[in-house]
Amino acid sequence: MKTFWAMLAGTVWLHAAFGEGIVTSAPPAQLVFVPHPSAWSVIKHPTLPALYLGCHATATNRNLITYRLNADGSLISESQRISDNYFIASTNAEFQYRIYRPSVDPGRNILYVIAGADSPATSFTNASNNEIVALALDEQGQPAKVLKAFRTDQTGTQYLVGVRCDPATRRLYLTYSTYLGWCGLSDDGLPVSAKCNLINYTLTSWYWDYVPEWERFYAIYSGLSLRIFKLASDGVNVEFLQGSGVCYGDSGCIQVGHKFRKLYNLDLSQGARLVVCMLTKEGNLTSVPRHIPLPDVVGIRCDFTANKLYAWTRDTVWKTWTLDADGYPRGEPQVTALGCGEIKDVFVDEQTGKVYVACTQAPTAAQ
Repeated sequence: MKTFWAMLAGTVWLHAAFGEGIVTSAPPAQLVFVPHPSAWSVIKHPTLPALYLGCHATATNRNLITYRLNADGSLISESQRISDNYFIASTNAEFQYRIYRPSVDPGRNILYVIAGADSPATSFTNASNNEIVALALDEQGQPAKVLKAFRTDQTGTQYLVGVRCDPATRRLYLTYSTYLGWCGLSDDGLPVSAKCNLINYTLTSWYWDYVPEWERFYAIYSGLSLRIFKLASDGVNVEFLQGSGVCYGDSGCIQVGHKFRKLYNLDLSQGARLVVCMLTKEGNLTSVPRHIPLPDVVGIRCDFTANKLYAWTRDTVWKTWTLDADGYPRGEPQVTALGCGEIKDVFVDEQTGKVYVACTQAPTAAQ
């Protein structure tokens, strides 16, 4: 009986502290915490049991950390491996940078990593700094050697904030502070030249998603509007372009669910609200968006296989909704107070259902 009342008292306290429905005593089982005081980004290898944590401002600028995973996708903590500093020349060791979310080519087993300058105004122009590195991975997905470390012809005018490999088109998409472009890749996955082909109509598109079934890019333009486009055969001009002047915010949470024919994003410009846009069978906008208030939420992710919407607050309260048959969040969320410092990035692996949370400290909630 004493244990029961202690649990009840804890639940009541959490309810009062966060002002909403019951806060559970333990986080959802699918959450996998990846704590590090300098955490910045996280991604899993698509086919191998490997996880990559990007950091910023570590003591030695060795900002890429890798982990091995168990068969169920859980973290093998003792497998932590801190990679070398692939980016900074010895003459410029004071340069601080952060690792934005890397990208994996599973067929060639290459990890593409970029260094984003912490102080871009003074640092990214230094020609002695590598900005992009292609790493060969071993059979467990761990970095084995550097295949190529390079910069593009945009060096000195732009700084990098994103990278994504598309093996089908042999393009390495690079998101710069003002431009979105790509480098062509050879059969072995290395750049054919230093030229970055800049895509028209994509100024300041930091956050975007791509659906290969529709050959459509979904980009947040200057943090204020949505642009949907299909590239022409030259990869620079656009064959199709559709825009929306509705404010979508600059949260970096845009996702497109081909299964539900919906676009999801978090709009922080008018208080936190989920923006859901209906799409046609070709992937184009078909009506005005639907807005769903999400009080205090600062980030969202979707698992379209498990029909889940995940959200978190600045105070690391975690919320989980089930998506209904139409792709909308249904009913009240499951709510958990994690106590994990600050959540920097979240990656959902739909194959295993695991949700990897890059956070600044280990959670204090019951495990």
